[in-house]
Amino acid sequence: MALTERILAIGPPGGGKTEQAIRLARGLGKSSAQVYVLDTDDAWPRMLVGREELLSENGGNIHVSFAYDWQEYVALMEKTVPLVTPGKDWLMVDRVDKAWPQAQGFFAQEVYGQTLGERLLEKRKA
Repeated sequence: MALTERILAIGPPGGGKTEQAIRLARGLGKSSAQVYVLDTDDAWPRMLVGREELLSENGGNIHVSFAYDWQEYVALMEKTVPLVTPGKDWLMVDRVDKAWPQAQGFFAQEVYGQTLGERLLEKRKA
């Protein structure tokens, strides 16, 4: 069984979470380890300005994908998780806090056929 590391980095915007993840990727150097990033707030393109060599398409080890709603998030996780080699590669979800309201909105739409706001307003009126 491969040892699987987990790191939870929390903090306010600008606190250095993404910067530390970039340093981790850079620290992996020329190893074959890959860093798969699921970006939910467009932070990575801005953070990689001047460090584009770290992107996989430029020969680096960082693979960035974007998700802006729950369905995109789930689809990208289903696509990305099989690519990650346990004990070697890293999977980073940048701004996992975005996933919670996305999941709630998806649930409300699927179950009630309404946005979450519409559903809450209807319940409040009742």
